[in-house]
Amino acid sequence: MPTDRSSANAATLPTTPSGWIAEIGGALVMALAAAGLLAVAFWMQRHDWEYGRERSALIALCALLVFVLRWPSRPLRFFSSRALIAIAWIAMATALGLDLRVGLESVTHVQSTGEIRLDQGQNLLRSSQLLLRGEDPYGRGALVDLEAYSTRFRSRVDAGLTPQIPREQIRGMLARYAFQPDPQLRELLLPTPSAPRTPDAELEYSLLGHKYGPLPVLLVTPFVQFGRACIPALQLVAFFGWIAALLWMLRSPALRLAPGAIPIALMLVLIEPHVAHNYLYDSASDAWGLAFCALALGAHLRDRRLLSGVAVALALACKIFPAALFLPLLVVGPWPSIRRAGLACVATLAVLFGPFLLWDAHGLWLNLVAWPSLMAPDNTGWISYVPTAASTIRLCLTALLAVLSLANILGLRPARGQSRLWAFVRVDSARLPAHFALASACAVLAGSAFHNNYVPWVTSWSFCAITIAFASSRESSSAPAVT
Repeated sequence: MPTDRSSANAATLPTTPSGWIAEIGGALVMALAAAGLLAVAFWMQRHDWEYGRERSALIALCALLVFVLRWPSRPLRFFSSRALIAIAWIAMATALGLDLRVGLESVTHVQSTGEIRLDQGQNLLRSSQLLLRGEDPYGRGALVDLEAYSTRFRSRVDAGLTPQIPREQIRGMLARYAFQPDPQLRELLLPTPSAPRTPDAELEYSLLGHKYGPLPVLLVTPFVQFGRACIPALQLVAFFGWIAALLWMLRSPALRLAPGAIPIALMLVLIEPHVAHNYLYDSASDAWGLAFCALALGAHLRDRRLLSGVAVALALACKIFPAALFLPLLVVGPWPSIRRAGLACVATLAVLFGPFLLWDAHGLWLNLVAWPSLMAPDNTGWISYVPTAASTIRLCLTALLAVLSLANILGLRPARGQSRLWAFVRVDSARLPAHFALASACAVLAGSAFHNNYVPWVTSWSFCAITIAFASSRESSSAPAVT
């Protein structure tokens, strides 16, 4: 059995009927698994609103099947065929080129029309514009999230924050503010609470800031002067960073992947429809967080604990959930490694979040941490259909996440020379992408909504896990467990 890429390259195709049956059977099962996941992704892209029950059930089922997927006769030898390796890299490059075309078209569209298609990209630009003129995009009175402005309109009126303009003019004023966030327009749309200030008024006045982390805002701010097209252009940069981080992660020796598997996994991620449509066409912000999560896992697999700690912090500074699922990467292994990773993570978080905490800690908390529990459920997820049971089911999902994470631990044994329990829990590192696919599914399903930009948090790790299940050699490789 090959133990590295050079020996894997020397693998030959089967020479016996049973070998060919196992090889062809494995290839068919893998193709069916990948095609099934792609079919679900395409269906979900076309069935967003009003299909929350079906969407939730499908993503949960897919993640669970990926988690339990095993193939006894791995690695499939055709992954080491030179012909397949060449074809796979050509297919991956083609898929990357098609996605690049979508991203460039989005840049051209914004340059010519000024329209950023999705509210996430609009909010990122608006946050950077506010920061550039010295205003806190997370603080009291910040008007960034215009979608939340509309959905919470009745709550604000009930709290006494009635706009200072006739109701029939609000839509037009919002459109003007969306294109250029003028402070005078903001005061008309979101008046300062009058004394005495009630808790409800303070809550509503502080709840319309940016809902993603500060790192993309800080990165975009220097480019705001170049116009609105900086948003899709930098989104394209984040997308390429994500793919590069996935490539680096998949090339980790700990995963023991046959050489042809890496471009196949990347190709599957690239042709997943939500990737190009939501992240490049619509400029959803999730690619930033996914890039640093992939970097964190790649660093963890290479035992680069300092880099892993920094990458987890950068992921949290892009999107707290589901990036918080990667925090357990930092608290396993020998104490010196835990200390290095933890200190690197805390120091990076302090640099990125510290100024905004000092500026307005309450506003930062409400918009980044409390918002998922405050936002109204919609029918893209399951919660809107069973609101009375939501808290119970969320608790069950959390428990399921803990149980299934524990079930992911394989080959539990003491490490040589170690005596403390937390220092000798070890896991087959090739199982980690499957773990994060299922963990991300649980986290997404625990939220109030299941929008399409969340889907690649599950599918991207699932495609990596499917490929690993058929292309990773079976030699034991221990890495710190994620529990």
